[in-house]
Amino acid sequence: MEDNLPQFYTIESVMEILKVSRNTVLNYINRKENPLPVIYLSDRNIRIPIDQFEIWLKELRGTENSNL
Repeated sequence: MEDNLPQFYTIESVMEILKVSRNTVLNYINRKENPLPVIYLSDRNIRIPIDQFEIWLKELRGTENSNL
């Protein structure tokens, strides 16, 4: 049953994956266009759903490639 539970990244996990600072991740979350999807467990406790992160990252890469 636990296999069906959603999996989440922390901000620190996303920092490591993307090799960026905490401020950069927070900027991604607060973007007007294509913000990084998050779930707020509290004001200081944020989780990023892994499946939504992967979709967001693909969209971000597609946007960056179209600007080249």
